[in-house]
Amino acid sequence: MRVCCLYPDLMNIYADRGNIAVLSRRAAWRGHDLEVRPVSIGDPVHPGEHDLLYVGGHGPIDGTRAVVGKVGTDLTHGEKVVGFVGTSARHHELGPIALAIVKRNVPVDAQLDAGGLPAAQEVIVDPDVGLHVRRERR
Repeated sequence: MRVCCLYPDLMNIYADRGNIAVLSRRAAWRGHDLEVRPVSIGDPVHPGEHDLLYVGGHGPIDGTRAVVGKVGTDLTHGEKVVGFVGTSARHHELGPIALAIVKRNVPVDAQLDAGGLPAAQEVIVDPDVGLHVRRERR
């Protein structure tokens, strides 16, 4: 099994590394090999390359530890909602960082707003990937 561990160097909240270690051990007990690939900002991620994407914790459910906004905070471009914030953290050099889901038609250089904070994109999955692929109807 191929596991992509997103931002383990930036977001080891609530023992995320321990969770991966437990997953590895449990897979081994069942006779499965687990290949864990850590991915950080700027590292390429290609669709279909992994069987599982692991994203770390975000703090208490009420969002009190979130630094960009609570989970689900709207991400806007002008007046239009173009996505939402997922996990957020404070990086020691970059300041507030977050994972967010953004619509693929939003320009990569667009100035975004996350709950009153200016935001920019660091592309993880190329927005053009998959546009030419259509799911087969069954």
